[in-house]
Amino acid sequence: MNLDDAKEERSRIIDHYFEMRDLDPRERVTTLAVAPRPDLHLSVGYIRRSDRRYGLEVRIRKDDGIAASYAASVREKYGGDVSISRIGRVEVPSRARILRAEQAIVFPDRRRPLVLGASVAHRDAMAGSIGLFAEWREGALAGRKGIVSNSHVLALAGRGRRGDPVYQPGRPDAKPLLAELQIATLSNFTVLSPTGTQELDAAVACLADETLVGEGNVIPAGLAGGGQGSRRLKGVAECETLGPRPRVCKVGRSTGLTTATITAIGLDNLSIYVPDLRRNIRFDNVFEITWDSPDDVFAGPGDSGSVVYDPATMNAVGLVFAGSLRDVDGTTVGTSYACGLVGVLKAFGLSMLS
Repeated sequence: MNLDDAKEERSRIIDHYFEMRDLDPRERVTTLAVAPRPDLHLSVGYIRRSDRRYGLEVRIRKDDGIAASYAASVREKYGGDVSISRIGRVEVPSRARILRAEQAIVFPDRRRPLVLGASVAHRDAMAGSIGLFAEWREGALAGRKGIVSNSHVLALAGRGRRGDPVYQPGRPDAKPLLAELQIATLSNFTVLSPTGTQELDAAVACLADETLVGEGNVIPAGLAGGGQGSRRLKGVAECETLGPRPRVCKVGRSTGLTTATITAIGLDNLSIYVPDLRRNIRFDNVFEITWDSPDDVFAGPGDSGSVVYDPATMNAVGLVFAGSLRDVDGTTVGTSYACGLVGVLKAFGLSMLS
């Protein structure tokens, strides 16, 4: 099937699944669509398998139950155009997971000028990563520069307020959290909510001193991971523009520069647990990145907000915001989930700094 067919079939499959569950159309974009019962969780996306061919990617939480039975019927109907994988609970990293993370942190320190991947956070949040340097295209802040990361990093998943302080480094890297570490004020953010579908976990903060940008959107030098250091991001792009099962990189606070493979794009009805809200909420149009092996970590606690980019074109495609586990041929490997960067910049009226 082609891309348009894949998108259309994805939506049709999810709609039919809700009909089978007798879920009222008004309730399909609420937490009822992502009920706590793992056997009901079903998400559908697609992936480019060759230059002109796409396939459907179905994700379930249990090997038996309602969602698994329905997924099997989908595979029977579409045959080799469908791939089904079991995943664990997808979740935004909790404060506890960030605090007890055992790996060595790559960017825990104070960075002046600022760099991509550096530790950053709202005053009352746990550290994530600087994902991108951007500037406002219009409005009262036109021409001003800011930093982009996740809403749960800079804006408490939507519970923050405009004007709240943002620090670099953030907690727990800053001990104590000093006033002199404030680099920006919160300007805009997505409000994560159990009502309605979410596509973005994103926020932007306006820099107090624009000289903090330094070299801007350049991959920091000296990182392990394949000679990407000092290369500049050239632009932003949708995942659909990448080749079949593309390899992508990310640079983040905890694990630095890493590489893995996009295994699903346009995932709809993905249930994600958000600790700040203490519940599952529905995300649509996110993409999945599967690690090469259980030991080849792509993103860990504290990497939230990291920019995901295509090393072939140096185009940025997304921001990491959640993670899980996935069964791949009998082996459990990690997965990371990201929201599209084109949508983030459009929502906030931003352009990537060149």
